[in-house]
Amino acid sequence: MSTSSESSDQEEFLNETLSSKARPRKEELSEALTQIEKVKNILTNALHSKKNYEIIRKDLSEEKDKISKLPNVKDPMEIPKIHKKYLKKVFNISSKKNTKLVGKELNNYLKTFLRDGSNTDINMPKAYMLNEYSYEDLLKFLKDYKDLYKMFENNILHDSCLYGCILNKFFDAYQIKIQNDEGSESYSDILKKEFEISDGYARKLRWLGKLWSGHKKIGNLCIAFSKLYQHKKQLDIFFKSELAKEWE
Repeated sequence: MSTSSESSDQEEFLNETLSSKARPRKEELSEALTQIEKVKNILTNALHSKKNYEIIRKDLSEEKDKISKLPNVKDPMEIPKIHKKYLKKVFNISSKKNTKLVGKELNNYLKTFLRDGSNTDINMPKAYMLNEYSYEDLLKFLKDYKDLYKMFENNILHDSCLYGCILNKFFDAYQIKIQNDEGSESYSDILKKEFEISDGYARKLRWLGKLWSGHKKIGNLCIAFSKLYQHKKQLDIFFKSELAKEWE
């Protein structure tokens, strides 16, 4: 027998899966609750008997199909939220967050990705020369390099750093252009049309470019930019510390 609390949770789950345009008859509700109880029993038994994944999935799939075929029930069905704890235990899914790396641990982590390989800035402007280029020059560089950049963005980080650095200069040039009433197209539209990147992704690259401008050793990291960016908050703190001098 289910407790009143379990019955309440089951009814709440069932109501979430029912169409708002039609209500079930009493016997349909009773049948659905019976099937949901079977789902719970499958999970509970799996926890104690350690059934393998394929058997568990087959049993759950069969019960899910039975519930989905009932009148007025939406498809697809989801496993009740109250049973998620059973799934986590059965499949050893941890709900704990990964430990954040800080200080020396973060420093050592970054060093594992250091490489001495050469960069690929073919036909690209040198970082120290960016102030000499006009808005049009920067626009052309970014457009011409977008495809090559995409090929190398998961390898040596130098190219992502340089691309972000140029984007920073381009953004500054764009701001001046707008202030002088020399253009009306939005910055995000230019990014999408000319470079095929979103404003949000461009901001991430600009962050990297700014970080790299004071810590050039970052460019020798052989790590996907997306993976590095996962540690943004910790990196912002780290590169203000004494340990950051190693990366200049």
